[in-house]
Amino acid sequence: TYTYLCCYPVPTSVSGTKVTFDLPAQQDGKASGGADIMIADPVSYGPLGPIPEPDDHSTMSMRMNRMMHQFRFFLPEGQNMMGEPVQEINMTMPQNIAGTVTADFTDPTVAPTLSNGVNTITTELAEPIGESAGLDDAEFACVSVFPYDGTYTDSDYMQLSVYSQTYKAEIDPVSLSGRTFAAGHSTPVRILPMSVQKFYRLTMKIGENH
Repeated sequence: TYTYLCCYPVPTSVSGTKVTFDLPAQQDGKASGGADIMIADPVSYGPLGPIPEPDDHSTMSMRMNRMMHQFRFFLPEGQNMMGEPVQEINMTMPQNIAGTVTADFTDPTVAPTLSNGVNTITTELAEPIGESAGLDDAEFACVSVFPYDGTYTDSDYMQLSVYSQTYKAEIDPVSLSGRTFAAGHSTPVRILPMSVQKFYRLTMKIGENH
């Protein structure tokens, strides 16, 4: 038999059993572009042969473990003072949440480490989100962050600002006291736009390269 190992996305570097990934500070609300870092449980299995059909899953399978935490932002119904879908979310945390992630791709139970970290993530939504009546049918913007299992104090807050096509809104700081954000879990976060201001975007184009 063989021992099969797997991780996602393709790591930026490999050294022994250690792999590194770039957890981006610029995301798209879908946890794509390498933001959803996963490592599989090792699997012992015999030699792999050709797959007879793409939908044939009768051979070896692997269980992938999400190594990051995800915030799922949504707009509660009747609370969007901007009157337009949210196109961008800027989030700042007390601790670093993006950067270079190092993990052991042979053991997903080993906690990853973060270096070259930043504590702000800007999310330009690939699909802007509108209001949602409840969590069951909510439109979510997902942001993948490095997990935190420390202890927040009463003075720790998540800072948020959001943008629509023509407005910018500040959000009341979200208290983090008593919260933890473990790997493999997600936390829904309500967006309650306040202090709405008119926002102008300038689009610059080069019609012809001289």
